Amino acid sequence: MNDLATIASDLLAEQESLDRVVADLSDEQWRTPTASPRWSVADQIGHLTYFDGTATLAIEDPDGFRASIDALMAAGDGIEALTLFRHLSPDGLMATWRDHRRRLAAAASTLAEGRACPGTGRR
Repeated sequence: MNDLATIASDLLAEQESLDRVVADLSDEQWRTPTASPRWSVADQIGHLTYFDGTATLAIEDPDGFRASIDALMAAGDGIEALTLFRHLSPDGLMATWRDHRRRLAAAASTLAEGRACPGTGRR
């Protein structure tokens, strides 16, 4: 099994690679439909933004994480997670995604190898 530092490094490399792919897209390209029904390129990045932020919350605020999961489950279909960042321009979405990635990397660096992630019970 890979150690936490290797996994974090791989995630960072994948994020940076995708960033290079989408950073210079036109507004029209951001609206391009993807293989996921009803999702555009922007929605895919919004999805990553949401889960990078949620992962950070799980590490930094386990009670807040549990409350956010309860709220998402109570909503039923989880559409809020899909549409949460739709109001942002491509530049705003990129800035938010980069901020969430930076915060996740910083939070993940505080995790000890082999210990459960706070709020999830997962290692």
